[in-house]
Amino acid sequence: MASTSTSASTSTMTAPSSTNTQPTRKRRRLSPSPPATLSTISLPHPLNIKPAGNALFTSSPSNRSSTLGCLLSRLPDDLIIDITSRLTPRDLARLSSVSSGCRAFANHESLWRTLCLDGVCPQGQIEAWYGSWKQTTGAHLTGKAVPPLAAVRPAQPFYSDVLYLPHRLSFTLIGHGERKGERRAAKVHQVERISANTTTHDFHTRYAALHRPCIVETPTDGNSSIPGLGMTIQGLKERYGQTYIRAEAVRARVETYADYAACCTRQQEEIRRAMRAEDQDQEEEYEHAASTSAAHPPWYDPQTIPDESPYYLFDSTIPTQLHTDGLWTVPPQLASCPSSAYPAAPTPSPSSPSSSSSSATAAAQRNADLFSLLSTRRPDYRWLIAGPARSGSGWHKDPNYTSAWNTPLSGSKRWLLLPPHVTPPGVYVSEDGAEVTAPLSLVEWFADFYDETLSRHGRGKGGDGQLLEGVCEAGETVYVPSGWWHLVVNLESGVALTQNFLSLAELPDVLEFMKNRPEQISGFKTGVEGAQGEDEDDDALSDEGKAKIYGEFVAALKGYDGELARWALQGAERLEQQRGQVRKADAAAAIGAGAGTGAVLPGKHANGGDAAKPSWWQRLKSGGDEGQAKTEAHLTTAGEGFSLGGLLGEGDGEELEDVPW
Repeated sequence: MASTSTSASTSTMTAPSSTNTQPTRKRRRLSPSPPATLSTISLPHPLNIKPAGNALFTSSPSNRSSTLGCLLSRLPDDLIIDITSRLTPRDLARLSSVSSGCRAFANHESLWRTLCLDGVCPQGQIEAWYGSWKQTTGAHLTGKAVPPLAAVRPAQPFYSDVLYLPHRLSFTLIGHGERKGERRAAKVHQVERISANTTTHDFHTRYAALHRPCIVETPTDGNSSIPGLGMTIQGLKERYGQTYIRAEAVRARVETYADYAACCTRQQEEIRRAMRAEDQDQEEEYEHAASTSAAHPPWYDPQTIPDESPYYLFDSTIPTQLHTDGLWTVPPQLASCPSSAYPAAPTPSPSSPSSSSSSATAAAQRNADLFSLLSTRRPDYRWLIAGPARSGSGWHKDPNYTSAWNTPLSGSKRWLLLPPHVTPPGVYVSEDGAEVTAPLSLVEWFADFYDETLSRHGRGKGGDGQLLEGVCEAGETVYVPSGWWHLVVNLESGVALTQNFLSLAELPDVLEFMKNRPEQISGFKTGVEGAQGEDEDDDALSDEGKAKIYGEFVAALKGYDGELARWALQGAERLEQQRGQVRKADAAAAIGAGAGTGAVLPGKHANGGDAAKPSWWQRLKSGGDEGQAKTEAHLTTAGEGFSLGGLLGEGDGEELEDVPW
């Protein structure tokens, strides 16, 4: 899984957790206000940075002008960060020594993270972790470790919402999800839980065929069949330490990622230790953290702000070795796919092609994964996932309409799921579904949109009950049906296995998707041995290849089982007709919404030319999805005035005269 590093600017990423390849845009932060329901730890900022509002309650004069100068102090903080982001590491280090205000901006951790991953380290490949992104950047530039600076905290605070926000988010607990006692008390296990003794037929009849998520529990006798159960990040380091992996924007050896994860864990331990010491002075807490830093390895720097959402290891290379080592196990309920669970699908006869002993057929029968018919051309589908607490993946759907299962080997995960037709609050999907825009980090989404999600889709008063939540412990398995939105966050440091697959349950949906949206197909390969080289994109299909892969898969499916292929293609045709009817109904509703308002109808532009879309005024007035309008209002009131800029499209300016003011 590739992703850009977290930054304050809009970027494009690929969400993890099961290989989502739809681009996800991370939105610029708009609201620095604290969340209403999340617990915030009031540890002081290492550089004595405080929220801007605190300046209203102090008698001391602001030091902004004296520390930034008369010109720089007049600029918005966002613009100052943009300016400093264009400096070299050497220039940033020099700027840090000018004044306490300059030091506050020059030590902004996201600047050093971007410098490290996009500049100093080619393709985001770091060779070692040194406690913070600043220390790691310095070590890669100089070739040696640079000890953390002494804990010299400015006596006078510097007030800035922009600089304080990462600190506040990093020290914000994600509600009841971060402590086991709170999880049990809140009774969040809303995802249906089923016994480990559930048969394959019952699982497919009651869940897979109905596209219902569930959690398969561990055996009551404690005799789990998962050979890798208990594997930790440290265990991965000991077994595969020199193997290179991908963790979103970071490429590193497993041992380096393990050091990074240990650093994040240590920082979270300091936060929890501060929670337990509620009767101690905050300054004493800060001094204690600083005084104990020397006792820890160089990968822990108490003077830095932790990553609010740590990078998430999501790798497709190690699973091959895990499979060779006998440590990759498919849950028994998903290891085969009985046709009898799908009344319209025939049961293959002994004389049918499905009884062939070919390797492709045997793999499809054994794994219940029909993409195995494409052999080496199929997308990567087995993934090793690992990360410290608070790491995870934001809202996304799995690629190519596949379903997925996810089994933690250690640690536990909090899951939120919504049906395919319910877009999560705070998430915006392009009209063709190719791009998804979401908040920068998991904790930011929880802070800004979790309450709204509960009120709209929870099981309380006013909610429609569509939201499913659950905690999956080590040894349990989450089943995520095709098309379901899901968000995952690690509650403790842990390792997990996940796999995308294509069974009979989602086969018609996948065929309809591949036929009608080839530009959104992702992950399929040329299948030419050695084509991948050093760049994993070298083996990716071209646009022309994507257009052909549907026909090739249908041909392989017919060769495997002709009756099954006919059943699936008929189902895909029905889905195509249904979605066409929905599009027509939506278009008719949009036209009806503009009637009698004086606005230009979708049939013509304001200048009388042929039309291709409704005017911007119709789009504004009709409002679209109620939840999206509500979220837009929430963002607008969070520090930015109303603007037509986001609504006007090309050629819309001339339509202003038609607005019925």
